[in-house]
Amino acid sequence: MKIKDLTGADLNYREALSAAVKVYGAGSYDLTKPLMNLARVCYQEKKYFDAATYLKQALALVERKSGLEDAEAVSIREKLAETLERSGSYKECEVLLKQSLALREKNGDHNSPQLLALLNCYSD
Repeated sequence: MKIKDLTGADLNYREALSAAVKVYGAGSYDLTKPLMNLARVCYQEKKYFDAATYLKQALALVERKSGLEDAEAVSIREKLAETLERSGSYKECEVLLKQSLALREKNGDHNSPQLLALLNCYSD
């Protein structure tokens, strides 16, 4: 990733994910980091559908472990919404954005840069 070899990073992160599944088992929270790394590479490669798939898997693991309102779940949900917006999956993106906006309002977040980014994404 650091040397901008996205193809190499993609292959290596896929191997790392496969190894992690063998070590931790499918459905383990410990797969979150490899899934996020692979999603980041796919996003950089403009493979938004693939990135969204990995983000959805990571989100499911985090939500199962820590709940919908967990800070990590909120962060992943917002990255997923942005990725879906880039891929043209506007309806699915809208659902996630509404969830994120409701959670931020519930938590009293009315002036953060993250809220502004969400509102900009939603308006797009």
